[in-house]
Amino acid sequence: MSGKFASIPNAYVRSRVRRRFIKDTVICVGFDSVLIALTILTRSYSPGYLTFIAILCIAPYLCCHYIKWFRDVTFEGEIIEAKYREYMTLRSAGGGPGSGSVSIFEQDLKIRSPDGKIRLVKLDIRDYDKSGKYFAPIYAEGDRVRHYYGTKFLQKLGEDKAPVCVFCGAQNLCGDTVCGACGAGLIDNTK
Repeated sequence: MSGKFASIPNAYVRSRVRRRFIKDTVICVGFDSVLIALTILTRSYSPGYLTFIAILCIAPYLCCHYIKWFRDVTFEGEIIEAKYREYMTLRSAGGGPGSGSVSIFEQDLKIRSPDGKIRLVKLDIRDYDKSGKYFAPIYAEGDRVRHYYGTKFLQKLGEDKAPVCVFCGAQNLCGDTVCGACGAGLIDNTK
């Protein structure tokens, strides 16, 4: 796992991803510890009860998508196919400041790595159309992108590309070091 964390060049992003991993681990192990303690205290060792407890012990790992931490890797490539569709629009009431609508898109990306491997990435993207804090980028075919271990959004690569926050998906201005939407550190996209 330490090699996967080391693949993240930005110290802020690396520490935040590490904290999320530790948090997920503590939640899963804590839940399992409570179940095991209850089993010992109740002294119920029937096969049916133990099977039920075993299933409950596995549940937090599935609910937290814990397996993704072991399957995920840092990779880069070129988007060869980008499809998106709007599946929900939320409108806020009133007409004052902060009102407007938020469209939620689902975007399916097909990314080809330099070694020829094809990866499929599915994203939910919120597009704030009025006075929202940020506009999440829509990735396009031909974009060179990099995914960092433990993060959700892809960094667009190239000196002419605005840095993308890998946590919230906000597009920032060139030269920014901190995300204007969520305050997370930004990764230099020219490397």
